[in-house]
Amino acid sequence: MLLAAALAAAAAFGGNLVKADLRAFVLPSASAAPVDEVDVFVGTAGTGHTTPAACRPFSLVQAGPDTGVLDWKYCSGYQHGDAELLGFSSSHISGSGCADLGDVLLLPFTREAVAPRGKLPMDKASEKASPGYYSVRLPDEGVTAEMTATPRVALYKFVYPMDRTPRLLVDLQHGIVVFGEHGTTNRVLECEASVLDGNAGVEAALKVASWATRRSFEAVRFSRPARSVSELPKAAPCERAPRYVFEFAPSAEPLFVKVALSTVSLEGARGNVAAELPGWDFASVRRAARDEWDALLSRFDVAGSREQRALFYTSVYHLAVQPHDIADADGSYRGADDAVRSAKEHYGEMSLWDTYRASHPLYTLAFPERVDGFVRSLVAQSEEQGYLPIWPLRGQETDCMIGNPAVSVVADAYLKGFRGFDAEAAFAQVKRSLDEPRPNSRVDLVEKFGYFPFDVVKAESVSMLLEDSVNCDGAARLAAALGKDVDAARYAKRAKGYRGAFDAKTGFFRGRDSRGAWRDPFDPLRICNAYALGGDFTEGNAWQYLWLVPHDPDGLVELLGGKERFFEKLERLFALPSHPEGQPRLVDVTGLVGQYAHGNEPSQHIAYLFAREGRPARTQELVREIVRRFYSLAPDGICGNEDSGQMSAWYVFAAMGFYPLDPTAGEYVLGAPQVPGVALALPDGKKLTVRAENWSEENVYVKSVSFNGVRVEGHSIRHADLVKGGELVFEMSPTAPREISACSK
Repeated sequence: MLLAAALAAAAAFGGNLVKADLRAFVLPSASAAPVDEVDVFVGTAGTGHTTPAACRPFSLVQAGPDTGVLDWKYCSGYQHGDAELLGFSSSHISGSGCADLGDVLLLPFTREAVAPRGKLPMDKASEKASPGYYSVRLPDEGVTAEMTATPRVALYKFVYPMDRTPRLLVDLQHGIVVFGEHGTTNRVLECEASVLDGNAGVEAALKVASWATRRSFEAVRFSRPARSVSELPKAAPCERAPRYVFEFAPSAEPLFVKVALSTVSLEGARGNVAAELPGWDFASVRRAARDEWDALLSRFDVAGSREQRALFYTSVYHLAVQPHDIADADGSYRGADDAVRSAKEHYGEMSLWDTYRASHPLYTLAFPERVDGFVRSLVAQSEEQGYLPIWPLRGQETDCMIGNPAVSVVADAYLKGFRGFDAEAAFAQVKRSLDEPRPNSRVDLVEKFGYFPFDVVKAESVSMLLEDSVNCDGAARLAAALGKDVDAARYAKRAKGYRGAFDAKTGFFRGRDSRGAWRDPFDPLRICNAYALGGDFTEGNAWQYLWLVPHDPDGLVELLGGKERFFEKLERLFALPSHPEGQPRLVDVTGLVGQYAHGNEPSQHIAYLFAREGRPARTQELVREIVRRFYSLAPDGICGNEDSGQMSAWYVFAAMGFYPLDPTAGEYVLGAPQVPGVALALPDGKKLTVRAENWSEENVYVKSVSFNGVRVEGHSIRHADLVKGGELVFEMSPTAPREISACSK
């Protein structure tokens, strides 16, 4: 049923799920299917915070292992180096810098008792994962655990030894909390739970609080009834949800467990089971999950080495793990105002401060059928809560990070021709979000002072102003496209507001107070954010934020005193010591080349500024260096939080040879391909082919670029041209190209 639905979606998309074939013009692709090239363990060590959980693209559930929940490194609930686990839960956030989810922990065991929240050893050599599947053996218990999923239902398969008693812990108190004062014990605020007649499963309705406060409805079903059930004693006074131990009769048959989730109701969770997984055919569900992922990944065909293909497809996989469609199978979802509504789809888990920069622009190119749904979800949540989401989780707001990044997402979609949403309603929410004073959007301060005074906003004042300027530029373009000239002029003026924090004496953006005085003392190398070390920047310093003017690089050139001084300072950024003596460090600021921090999003466009202003060779050198140093197939192969697809989107764009330096400009600044070729299937049977002639490790530079046989002059290529399909050819060379003049935008 689900595969048929996927194929129907493919047909509606104009055949986009048919493999794009590169063999006609470039190195033959490897014989492996794209889904088999993905390494889901990339990013599961260090600070990548990805999860190996089994899931479908953009799905509500992710069934996988939890090895920890009470440290920042466990934002996804898992670290690859751990040899023990707490159990398997059915929802996870991938790549985030904060934590939540981890609903319904299952732990199969065979001994007479398992310590509450104790860990069991894993046989790491047996651990396997691929898109839509995860398995591991628990040697002390003699149990093999496998899991797969439909979009809204996790399916587990536990194989117990015949000579031991099968037992299963179902922990409804468990969750991934990280910053919780008392860990998981204070996560559940309310809970109504019951064991089904005949010990055939469990149902629960919970209100939980971790990163977001939300409702979770959970339906657990067993393939055979348990012969007994007991409830573990409460380990702390504030525990409000039960932890059951079910005991089953020994059997040669595996025990299968379904876990269905819903944000709406128990009826919704039950309906998800009925709609998506009425039976118990694990192999069929696993195969359907694999086929759905392969269809999605096969929109791309990549020519190159095994490592290049694996990196590319793993990046595309990470890009499609979330946002999560939180609507039930019948379209119901719970909104930010706690009311139940209906929609074709409704997305949560958007790390917008990260993803507006490259992930969402890449969705418009690679997954355009999702874009209207993303925008409708943002607008609906804004209507429910009063402003466009900042970091929506399960339909609720976390207010994490700064600025109004959803403004750029909405503007980019409309400006690229997406019309599957009410543009007037969307613009009304853009205005509401930018013009009504609140912590993330202090229009009152911009209008009064021309900047955000640090003695009024208290923290991150400069970063907030710079993000506001970027978002307002997108709003200005959107207003102009809708014929709203007064609004367009007002937002265009506000988009220049970054100038209000520029100190010509030091040559940096710098905090100012409400009297106009600059913050003193001032050290442009000092790393800071709102949560540690105080100061005027968000997870960064003045050197890194100097370049956060992607919408007006020519204006930044002017502020810095012209092209030569601009380039001189930009070169210095990459040459400074990465860890100056006496300066603090932040775990968010990683992937350093000098003071460039690839592991944190405000830096990620910077390498392309060289090409934008006429020195493409330097962009080509830096992009190659960044790819070589900070992307690999190791578990720690992502240098910072993967951030819900943003780190991966940067790599995919880099591999194809262009990047959306300005996220709402509708153009891509040219770099240099990092693989020999990529073909991307587009709607209506069209295809975009990128070919890098003479690609090699030594040929870093681009001698010339042509599109459909016509030489590309200048620094960029338009999105509107690429989506018509055709062939983009880069002629690679070991010799640096000449400098060119940047074209006007």
